[in-house]
Formats: sequence, structure tokens, C-alpha cells
Amino acid sequence: MLDLLLKVLALGIASTASPVIFGVTFSLLADKTSGKVRAAALLAGGVLSVAIILAVGAAAGSHLAGYGTEIRAQAKAIDLGLAVVFLLFAAFSLFSKDRAPGTAPKKAGILKWAAAGFVLNTTNLDAVILLLTEAKEIFQSAALMPEKALLMALGACFFLLPTLLPLAVYIARPGQAARILEPAGLFIRKYGRYLACAVFLGFGIYLAYRGLM
Repeated sequence: MLDLLLKVLALGIASTASPVIFGVTFSLLADKTSGKVRAAALLAGGVLSVAIILAVGAAAGSHLAGYGTEIRAQAKAIDLGLAVVFLLFAAFSLFSKDRAPGTAPKKAGILKWAAAGFVLNTTNLDAVILLLTEAKEIFQSAALMPEKALLMALGACFFLLPTLLPLAVYIARPGQAARILEPAGLFIRKYGRYLACAVFLGFGIYLAYRGLM
């Protein structure tokens, strides 16, 4: 259980490095009239995206949890395929230019912001790959169902943190929220890609080793 928790923590922390989503949420919350409602709609769209990603990963992990020779061969092939994807994303994270923080347009309805949350999170490919891998690893393990549910919830919270954290801070500390969140946004923009690169590289090597053994 401890090794599975460590995997989820590492993958989850890396999945939070989403400066575009963080920037869009931060920009929405600057509107004191309806910013929180729109940010909540953005979060709702993200929750739908997470539910679909986790369902796909869990289905794959459950299938690969069997003991047949064919299933073990499939598991090794998937691990090798994921290893290639992880190593490619590691290189992309390291050598790509810093992504500018997103900004929110002034006018858009609640449903449009929910749709935007779904699209932004679903197309955030590096974080999606990390969350898919988390769900696969969780359901491929021998952990009990309550433990799997807790770990899935933890992974979902990490994935949604670029929206969830600013919204929570603006609700709890509206007067100091901008001052509190600006250093976090700067850190994500400056160092997030290096954190993601380290996790992608480490897990890429691990998955390649597991697929070859």
C-alpha cells in the first residue's frame, strides 16, 4: 500500500503543474461579482473530465490485474508503451518553452465555463497521462476497494488543484487571496515543467524496466 501511495503522490503532484488552467481560474476570480460562480463552473467541467479519465484508467487496470499469461503479456506491452510516452513527455517538458498563464474572457455564461473546464482539463495531455497511469496502477494493484477509492480521490484532487486551490483560497481568504496565490502561480510557471520532467523520466524508466522484466 505504501509503494502505491508514493506512486500516486508523485504522479499527482506532477499533474498539478498546469499554469494555463491556474491562470484562467485566477483571472476569473479577479471578478468580484461572479468570479467564484464561474470558477466553480470551470471546476465542475474539470470534475467531469476527471471522472471519465479515472473510469478509463480503472477499467484498464482492472483488466490487467488478472493472472493469465496473455494478460501478463498485455500488461508488459502497455507498460512499455507508457514508458515511451512518459519519456517523450519528459523531453517535451524539459525543452519546451514556458507556457504563459491563461486569461479568462470577460463575458461567458456558466455552461460555457463548465464546457471550458472540461475541454481545458481533457486537453491538458501531460496531466491526463499522469492521471490515467495513477488509475491504472491503483486498479492493477491488490489494494482493497476502500483504499482504491481513497487513492483515486487523492489523485483527482491533485489533478484539479490548479482550479480547486485558487477557488478555495478566494472563498476562505478573499482579501489576501491574490497575494497568497501569486507566488504559487509564479512557482508553477517557473519550475512546474522541471517537476513534471523528473516524474515523467523516473516513471518512464520504471515502466520500461517493468515491461522488459
